Amino acid sequence: MTNQLIPPPELDHPLPDNLSQEQLASLWIDCLEIGEVFLLAGIRSRLPPGGDEREINRKLYEDYCQEHLQMLERMAERFNQVQDRYGSACRPSDA
Repeated sequence: MTNQLIPPPELDHPLPDNLSQEQLASLWIDCLEIGEVFLLAGIRSRLPPGGDEREINRKLYEDYCQEHLQMLERMAERFNQVQDRYGSACRPSDA
């Protein structure tokens, strides 16, 4: 398939079955760290010379957290509306 972003399964590198929890956690942390390296490199590529990529990253994370909190508040409001309408059993109150 042309322009395929995800490689086919036969090119996958499965993890060995005998890794400990510590080794799995270490691999996960490595993935998080390399993700941060890529993010900072992307930010750095768009900044003027001498720009502070860490400060931009902090600002992006603050904005993301604020948006996420607003989404959770909207979900909670919607949940409360549905619960008020249908009751705890999620059936119409007049049924």
